[in-house]
Order: sequence, then structure tokens, then C-alpha cells
Amino acid sequence: MSIHRISREEFDSLDIDKMGFFPEKSWFKSNGIDIAGTVIRDPFDKDWSYVIVAKEEDGLYRYINGEVSLATQDEAEEKIYSKMLELNQ
Repeated sequence: MSIHRISREEFDSLDIDKMGFFPEKSWFKSNGIDIAGTVIRDPFDKDWSYVIVAKEEDGLYRYINGEVSLATQDEAEEKIYSKMLELNQ
């Protein structure tokens, strides 16, 4: 099982219950379980966040984990990748 980067189009094709995400900058998906995630740039605070979603019984992907106020996109990508690997186990 691994986590890999996906395109915005592939992420948008998932049935995600988006609740006001800010501009997304990178997208990830597990090939083992039904989880996906995105790294977000807050246009007001200029910091970074990530959101992880999981597919629920009704077929919608909903929020299960995330973190806010990260300093860089690299930090957010490292953290989302690490957390998604942890959830993948």
C-alpha cells in the first residue's frame, strides 16, 4: 500500500463533501484504502494546511484528519504523506 500524488481532476472526481476548502495546491490518494487528501494555502493568513478525507458507507468522502497553520507547502506535504501512511496501516 502506498500514497501517491494525484491530479486535481482525479481528486475532484472523488465524491468529496467539500466544506469550504481554500485554494488547493497538491492532492494525494492511497492505493490501499479509500482515503485522499489535499494541501491548502490559506489566502488570508498565507499559511498552509492539509485535510484528509475517507470514503464513508454512503459513498461520500468526508473529513477525518487535518492540521492548520503550517509554515510551508513542503511541511504540509510531508505531514499529510506521513499521516496518510499511518492511516494506511
